[in-house]
Amino acid sequence: MDISLDHAVDIYARALCAWRNEEAQREAQKEALAYRAVGDEEGYRAWSRVAERAAALLQERKGGFKRMV
Repeated sequence: MDISLDHAVDIYARALCAWRNEEAQREAQKEALAYRAVGDEEGYRAWSRVAERAAALLQERKGGFKRMV
């Protein structure tokens, strides 16, 4: 089964939100900075996207889930 980067970002963000709750975005940002420190820009960009997605998921949770039609 092939998983796209978009799916991987969503999976990691959801897992972090379930595991770390309010700290999810901060944990993903730490990972991103660790990848940047070793010069892995692709890893940095991926984890930055995870941090953004985690922030969005947490915001949805705070504001309630909106019904999608």
